Amino acid sequence: MSQRRRLGPRLPQVNLFDQPDRGYSLIQLPGRTAELLLLVFVLVIWGGVGVGIALLFGWRPPVGIGT
Repeated sequence: MSQRRRLGPRLPQVNLFDQPDRGYSLIQLPGRTAELLLLVFVLVIWGGVGVGIALLFGWRPPVGIGT
């Protein structure tokens, strides 16, 4: 007796415990370097936003430029 074929779409079998292949990257950064660079980038952006908001609220830094 032959096996009956299932009708409908076939679903792929996926092994969720298998480690994914590493993608190719032009820049190879060690472990936490990318995280630290991202953190510094975010802090610089938010620092600029904070200074901009402070200037809008009337803060005048004592840098000796202007009056």
